[in-house]
Amino acid sequence: MLLISGEITKFPSTGLDVQMTNQWIISRTNELVKTKKPNALKTATLINQAINQGKPINKIVVGVNEGRAVTINLGNKVIVK
Repeated sequence: MLLISGEITKFPSTGLDVQMTNQWIISRTNELVKTKKPNALKTATLINQAINQGKPINKIVVGVNEGRAVTINLGNKVIVK
């Protein structure tokens, strides 16, 4: 979650990893697979293929409030541990 201060933190209510970290991206592709929906499976497959082949995945977080939007680019590499 992107805070107004610019800090990126975990989602307090869900316990998910920080948005757009390697762990978060991998956990979200796993959830897409669990849905068994064709479009979700296709999306997960494409993301996983890009990760496995070392292709860039632009990790961008956008925070919006009444007065402004802040965009943070967190790089384009997803490293599987």
